[in-house]
Order: sequence, then structure tokens, then C-alpha cells
Amino acid sequence: MSAVIGKVAALFIMIAVGLIASKTKLLSKGSIPYLNSILLNIGTPAMILYSLYTRELSPGMMRETLLTLLFAAVYFIAMTALSYLFIRILRPEPADDRGTYICTMVANNTGFMGFPITLALFGNGILYYVVLQNIVLNVYCYMGEPLLMNIGSSGRTSPGSAVKSLFNVISACIMIGFVLMLTGTRPPAVIDEVIESLSRITVPVSMILVGIQLSTVELKKIFTRTNILCSLFCMLVIPAAYFLIIHPLPFLTGEIKTGLLFTAVMPSAVATMAIAEKYGKNSVAASEIISITSIISLFTMPAAALLLSHLYL
Repeated sequence: MSAVIGKVAALFIMIAVGLIASKTKLLSKGSIPYLNSILLNIGTPAMILYSLYTRELSPGMMRETLLTLLFAAVYFIAMTALSYLFIRILRPEPADDRGTYICTMVANNTGFMGFPITLALFGNGILYYVVLQNIVLNVYCYMGEPLLMNIGSSGRTSPGSAVKSLFNVISACIMIGFVLMLTGTRPPAVIDEVIESLSRITVPVSMILVGIQLSTVELKKIFTRTNILCSLFCMLVIPAAYFLIIHPLPFLTGEIKTGLLFTAVMPSAVATMAIAEKYGKNSVAASEIISITSIISLFTMPAAALLLSHLYL
């Protein structure tokens, strides 16, 4: 327990470094796209590759892999239905934005924040299950969200255009990593060392980036009634509902439960904002909820890490 507290404290200090660096102009707001590009195109792909090809895919691990993928899919199906019911009750206006609110509440930020924080708090073992969840998340974001965002509106999105968005650097590294894992292949020692070293930049870069982004948030403008209720539903109700589904299942290992449940307390995915922008939906509303849930997650993720470590590890 004390080890988790120490790691959480270290993450908060890194966030503070980014916040101070931004406020003192050591790092400008213009550095966000460049740091984000380093994180998403270099650090995160290296971390995914290393997490996958260093695993030994035994029959037991194959079973755990399939179970993780299955219950990750259960999350997106069940929580989308639950969020739809919530939005039906809340009835935010305009109605065209209701699908965007649903997607923003359900899709979680496992790539940008989830991977490095999981690695820092739980290590490579739990990270493997979070990477698996991210595979299902990518399908949900890039195939499901363009269609779901039409809820409440008369707009329509071509499924074909949504499929094309699935092909990106992260998806490619996941596929390559799985091939290496399935074949038991490991890169030459020099390449292996490079990949491992690059994977280590994800934690400090991502936390510094979070600090810089938080320094840009204008709190007075984003705390509307709809944004607050949707953010609280996303960060409290959805994780609690998923816990009630996952916790009683005896055939899921503690590691699988930890990985899946930890993804549920992560903030809304940044990808949802980009997808809303691409398909002409309300990306501003998505970005506001992403900002609020990111702030809330600074408290929920450490609390969840302590609880999951106590329950399952």
C-alpha cells in the first residue's frame, strides 16, 4: 500500500512540474502538440510493443487474454446503454449533442493517461490487460463513436469512413506486438534496449503534459450543469456499475479485474473530441467534459489504485 502511495505522489509531483513550467513560461502552451506527438507516436508505441512481446503466451495467458477482451467489450456495450438512459433523463440541449455526451462519458483515456499511469503504479503485468482493453476502445472510438454521435440528430456517418480511422500507429504496434508475442520472437538486444528506453519516457512526458494542459483550463467557463452531471456520471457512476459486474466473477483473476476496473476510473478519451470535430459534432462540449474528468481523475485514480491493490493484488 505504501508503495502505491509513493508512486501516486511521484505522479502528482510530475504534474506539478508541468504546471509550474507552463505558468513560468519554461514550456509554452505551444509545446503541447509536440509533446503529445512524442508521446503518441514514439513513447506509447514503444511501451505497447515492450509490454506485448515480453509476455509469454501460455494456454493460461491465452484464456486470460480472451476473457479480458470479452469483458472490455461488455464494458462498452453496458455502459453505452447506461449512459443512453442517463442522457434520456437529463435531456441536454441541443438534442444533436446527446450522442456526443454519451461517447464522451463512456470512452476512457487509456492511451494518453492510462498506459503510463498503469505502468507507474502496477507495472508491466497489469499494463498488458490495459493494452488489451485499449484494443476494444479503439474499435469503439473509431467505428462506434462516429455512428453513436448521431443519436439525437438526423445526421448519418458512413461505416466505411469510420473503419479507415482504425488504422493508426497505436493499432499497428498492437498488431506487431501480438505477432511477436504469438511467435515468441524478441527483437535483437540493441533494438530491445532502445524500445525499452523509449517506453520509459511515457510516464514523465505524459504527466508533464497533463500539468501543462491543466494550466490552460478556464474553470469558470466549463462548469455548467450538464458538464458537471455528465462528468460525475462518467467518473463515479460508470466505474461503480462496472465494479458490480466484474467484482463477483470468480473466473476472472485479480490482475484482470485490476486492469479492467482501473481503466473505468480514467478520464474521458481525448480521441472523442477529435472524432467529434472530424464528423462535425460538438467538440467543444467533449473537450469541456474531458477537462473536468481529467481534474476529477487526479483524485479517483489514486483512490482506485489503493482499493484495487487491497482487493486483488
